[in-house]
Formats: sequence, C-alpha cells, structure tokens
Amino acid sequence: MNKLANLVIILFIFVGCEGPQDVPAEPPHASRVPSVLSFQAEKDTLPSGKAQILLTWNATDTVNLKSFEIFRSLNLLSKFKLEKQTAGYKMVDSFAVSAIDSVAYYYISTIGRDLFIGKNSDTILVNIKR
Repeated sequence: MNKLANLVIILFIFVGCEGPQDVPAEPPHASRVPSVLSFQAEKDTLPSGKAQILLTWNATDTVNLKSFEIFRSLNLLSKFKLEKQTAGYKMVDSFAVSAIDSVAYYYISTIGRDLFIGKNSDTILVNIKR
C-alpha cells in the first residue's frame, strides 16, 4: 500500500490537479486605479552643473486617485528608487551629473484612495548633456 500511496503523490506533484493556468497580464485590481497619461520630461542644466528635470503628467480619472509615486534610475542596471510621492501633476527633480553625457529613467505609479496600486506608466528616458 505504501508504494501505491507514493505513486499517487508523485503523480499529483508532476501532473497536478489541473492543467496550466494562464497568468494574468496585470493584477485584477489595476483597473480600479486611474492610469498616468501624457507623461513628459523637460530638461535643463543649472549653472552649478546639476541636471534639472521637470516632469509633468495627467491621469485618466480622479475618482479613486490618492497620489502618484515617481521613481528614478540613473542607469538601467540599477534599481529604480522612489523619488517622491505627490498628489500633484508635476515634479522638479535635480541631481548632480557625474559625466558629460548622462541619462535618467523615470516612471510613475498611481495609488488609489483604496490604497491599491495602479499600472506603472511607460518608462521615459531623459538624455542629459553637461
């Protein structure tokens, strides 16, 4: 009887009780929270050599919108860091530029009043010349 039980367990592990499940492309609650629209960046270089980036955006709706989280990475190999959480529709980011040509990547997440997180915006690339 032990061998039969082991065989059933092994079959269950490899075959499972159902076929493969489709993984949803996005979480089901993502449509509850508005999305970011018209995400844009304008760049400038200050006399001190610092980069100054003005980020602006809109949202598809404001009914279930609490705030936006703006993330930045200075190269694609490093993790994005949360730079600011705001209820507004613009942000000025300023940072020291270490090379003659630099880049910054940004994306925005929306946070609903129900505290669900919406879909991330597209990632935008800003080329910065010193």
